[in-house]
Amino acid sequence: MAHNKVLMVGSVPGTGPQEVFSRLLAALPGRLQAISDGETGERNNYIGWQLQRFPRVARRNELGGTPLPDLGPPTFSLEDIEPTACAKSRAADFAASLADYIVDYRTDEDALVSSIEDILKKEGLPLKLPKVFDAISQNGSLEATLRVIDPNGGAVSTLLPPKLFAKDKEGYRYPEGVTGINTAAPKLFDEHKEWGYVWSRYMTLLLREKRLAGHPFEMVPGGLNGVLTGLRKLHDGKASGMKYVYRIEETGSVGVVKLEGSGGAVEAVSEAVAKFPFSVAKRDSGGRFAG
Repeated sequence: MAHNKVLMVGSVPGTGPQEVFSRLLAALPGRLQAISDGETGERNNYIGWQLQRFPRVARRNELGGTPLPDLGPPTFSLEDIEPTACAKSRAADFAASLADYIVDYRTDEDALVSSIEDILKKEGLPLKLPKVFDAISQNGSLEATLRVIDPNGGAVSTLLPPKLFAKDKEGYRYPEGVTGINTAAPKLFDEHKEWGYVWSRYMTLLLREKRLAGHPFEMVPGGLNGVLTGLRKLHDGKASGMKYVYRIEETGSVGVVKLEGSGGAVEAVSEAVAKFPFSVAKRDSGGRFAG
């Protein structure tokens, strides 16, 4: 069956609706199912008519805008982007270099909330925060966030999902007016793969040009054989404010031993893990971490 009906839904330029109707009827006699009144009068030049709706100071020079004063190159840079307050851990000196105010998240919840409110009062700001990035996301930080976030339009970004790390995992809820965002890195490998590709390369560029400073780090010798050295320092509380970096090419050979797992399963691990001085998590027969 041939389809000979035409539905005009686009923008047809003209001096007025009468001209648009006449042109279309003459061009498509007997085939029109519906006719738009077109983009007529001042609107017949696509979006050009909107130019006059903007003040001259908001337009580019070639579009009749007001020339901007010559103030030299812009002074804003990435270095100007800093948090106004952050919660510290043992790396107090490093944290102090990143923010205007430092509070200790390891205190009890009431003390943490009180410290934040004291800062806001000192700055003459509302006692509710419009945005919070919770890089701890456990041990009470999630609950403290609920007490300081603005319930009317606030936004919270967490590193860990509240449904797994809140004290009340089932009952934890943000107020209706708060937007909750979980920074889930695994999404960069599936649904946000293209965004992750672009962002990672942009971050690499900033680091290479020294426009962005990386986190303090320490090179650990031995490649993968040195990973347990870093774990030991973490266990002993010596790694606060420090990241450990390993060069894979320094690994060489890795000794492997077999351990008897739960349910009779045999698991191969490195010899260093087998001799490690404190408990290292192992997987059970279902692939879950145990111990």
